[in-house]
Amino acid sequence: METVSYRKYTVLSFFILAAIAGYIFFRGLTQVLDWLKYTNVVTAWFGHYPWKVVGGGLSGVIAFILFIWATTNVKAASFFDEVFAEAQKVTWPNAKETYASTLVVCVMVIVSALGLFLLDNVWNWIFKVLLS
Repeated sequence: METVSYRKYTVLSFFILAAIAGYIFFRGLTQVLDWLKYTNVVTAWFGHYPWKVVGGGLSGVIAFILFIWATTNVKAASFFDEVFAEAQKVTWPNAKETYASTLVVCVMVIVSALGLFLLDNVWNWIFKVLLS
């Protein structure tokens, strides 16, 4: 059996995750500095550049460090490689199977709704009789 490398997908996943983490860090840091009213103080430390430049730069550095750490972490890389290898084994249903499954789900939803409707009406009738 041939060995397939999923390293490019792993690196791309780490890049996307680092970008998302950097964005979350930027938004969180922006919120905290706005609450504490320190945005002007922080931008003054960095030469009065706009906050989007300063915060974006800091977040970019954090994201880059996270990306480098993730790509050099052997356990994380091998885990993602295994995930992509397992994802290759997934088979999708064909159109006929999808149609049949959808039909079964729709029928079961209708049957469940009717059953709950009837049960609700029966309990409603029982409580009306008992309370009147």
